[in-house]
Amino acid sequence: MLKCTTKFNNFLVKSSLSVEQLADKHALWIRTMTENEHIVDLTLLGCPMHTIKARETMQHCRVGQKIRFRLNDDAVSTIRKNLAADNCQSTVISSEAGTTIIEVTK
Repeated sequence: MLKCTTKFNNFLVKSSLSVEQLADKHALWIRTMTENEHIVDLTLLGCPMHTIKARETMQHCRVGQKIRFRLNDDAVSTIRKNLAADNCQSTVISSEAGTTIIEVTK
């Protein structure tokens, strides 16, 4: 497998042919599922860091790009409200075992 490490916007990027993982000091993980779909796991972060990281992630996206966020159930309404204020649209994709995945389009 091809592996490389680089920095992108304060994220450490490790990539292989099949999966890209980005992590910063707050344990924020982005996993590339396809070229256009990412999952950002914010379940390890508490308030207000999960909101800050979600907004920061969307600021670096292109218009029309979709990002999925994995959140604790108690954070869903707060994150959706704050991202809507930034002109992003969100949809709940799944909800199970205390976590919810939302898809956000910039």
